[in-house]
Amino acid sequence: DLEQLDADIAVLGVPYDMGIQYRSGTNQGPECIRAGSKLTAFTNDDGVYDVDKDDMFLDGRWKIVDCGDADIIHGDLEQSFQNIESSVRKIVERGAMPVVMGGDHSITIPVVKALDSLGTVCVIQIDAHLDWCDERSGQRFGQGSPMRRISEMSHVSGMAHVGIRGLGSSMKSDFEDAREYGSVIITARDVRKKGIEYVLNQIPRADRYYVTYDIDGTD
Repeated sequence: DLEQLDADIAVLGVPYDMGIQYRSGTNQGPECIRAGSKLTAFTNDDGVYDVDKDDMFLDGRWKIVDCGDADIIHGDLEQSFQNIESSVRKIVERGAMPVVMGGDHSITIPVVKALDSLGTVCVIQIDAHLDWCDERSGQRFGQGSPMRRISEMSHVSGMAHVGIRGLGSSMKSDFEDAREYGSVIITARDVRKKGIEYVLNQIPRADRYYVTYDIDGTD
């Protein structure tokens, strides 16, 4: 019950793939992530020890709650987005940090929209593609458009796009528009050649960040 949520971190699943252009199945993402996380379920409140960082993870310092899934209405993009936004808003109102598991990348649009009560937010995107497409055959809310739509939100103060590479969803004009907006674009080649410290120094300074991570940023 999100109205009664008491947590530091609230995990929300969004089993949605109506924004995908090909290869459906990202709606299975939340359940697959949950299944993978069961590898850590053998631990107790002592958490998991990381020998490299000499630190504990998933210990008792924070209360983490799985809030289940946002209500996705089959075939109804608009209502599904409203339900995603409403769920994230309730999480923020209860003072928890939302951790959202998708779903295709278009779900970032209602998630970031729901953060306007926090003040200005800088968005960090880790992705192979810029996702700055304006529309495809009139559809403005697909997987290739979330960063363009987010740039239209007044509470978003800036963006950094990390890991961009190769051929993808955005045209040259999209890159030009992103740079005109003020986006910092860091290619995968720059990440490899110049290192993480270089990347961190390029990210705009802000009081709050929202990180959106697309799985193709991994490879």
